Amino acid sequence: MKDAGSKLGLNTSSPNNSGPLFPSGGATLAVALCFLGFRKRRCFQIMLLLAVSVIGLSLFTGCGSPGPTTPTITWATPAAVPYGTALSATQLDASASVAGTFVYSPASGTVLTTLGPQTLSVTFTPTDTAGYTTAAASVMLTVNIATPTITWATPATITYGTALSATQLDPTASVAGTFAYSPASGTVLAPGLQTLSVTFTPTNTIDYNLATSSVALMVIPTTPTFSQSAGYYGSAQTVAISDSTPAVTIYYTTNGSTPTSSSTAYSSPIKVSTTETLNAVAIGSGASVSALACIIREGTAEGVLGDMRSPKALLAA
Repeated sequence: MKDAGSKLGLNTSSPNNSGPLFPSGGATLAVALCFLGFRKRRCFQIMLLLAVSVIGLSLFTGCGSPGPTTPTITWATPAAVPYGTALSATQLDASASVAGTFVYSPASGTVLTTLGPQTLSVTFTPTDTAGYTTAAASVMLTVNIATPTITWATPATITYGTALSATQLDPTASVAGTFAYSPASGTVLAPGLQTLSVTFTPTNTIDYNLATSSVALMVIPTTPTFSQSAGYYGSAQTVAISDSTPAVTIYYTTNGSTPTSSSTAYSSPIKVSTTETLNAVAIGSGASVSALACIIREGTAEGVLGDMRSPKALLAA
C-alpha cells in the first residue's frame, strides 16, 4: 500500500518536498481509502473527510505549551570613573523586563585596578523560572587616570617675622606622595595677605596625576612699641612709637578709641601733657593690622603714664 498513491498518480509529498503531505502514514491511508471509495463512487467524500481529519490532527499535535521566554535586560553604558572608584549602584544598575535577581561581575564594592575599558557583566535569574530562562548582559566601563584630593585648611594669622613651618604648611592628600611648597618652609613673609601653594606628586604616577592646591595666609605687622615705660613723671613726656615691620604705617589715637587707617598717621614723637589714653596700630599692605598697643595716662596734675596692657587686659579691667 505504500506506493499506492504514486501508482494512482497522486502526489503524497508536501509542496516544498520537505516531508509527506500527511503525517503518520496519512498519505498511504488516503490512497487506500480513495481506492476503496472509488469503487463505491465515494472517493471525493472520503478524501474531503480525511483531509479535514489529518489537518486537525496536525494542528493538535503542533499546538503544545510554549517554551520558557528569555527576559529582556536593559543596561546603559555607565559614565567613565577615575581610578580608585569602587563599583556601586551607579554603574551596576541593570534592569529586566520581569522580576528577578541580578548577580554582577565584578561585584559591587570592587575597585578596578586597570586603566581603560573594563567589562562589567550581569547574570539575571527570573523569579518565575518555569516561564522564563536566565539571561546575561554586559557593558563597558572606562577607568580614567585619577587626580588626588588635597585637603588644606586656611592657616591662622601670623605676625610678621614668623617663619613658615609645618604649622602653616600642613596639607594632606588622598594617596601617598610628596609635597613641594612655594614659598618654602622657613620663609619669612611680608605683611599682608599672602598665597601659599603646593604641588603634590603621587607615589603611583601611573594611575594618578600630579595635583596642586593653595591657601591664603594673613601676615600682620608686629605690635607697635612706645618709647616711654609706665611710671610717674613730674612733667609732660614725649612718646615715640615704632614698629619693626618694614613698609607699614603707624596710626594712633589719644582718646581711647581703636586706631584705623583713617586715624592720625604717626610721623614724629607725641607730646603727652594731659590725662589721655594713647593707642596705636601698624597697618601694612593688604589691610594687615597689628595688635593694639596701649598706654593709659591717668592720674592727677602730676601725670602718670600707666601700665602697657593688651586689648584683652583693657577690656577685663
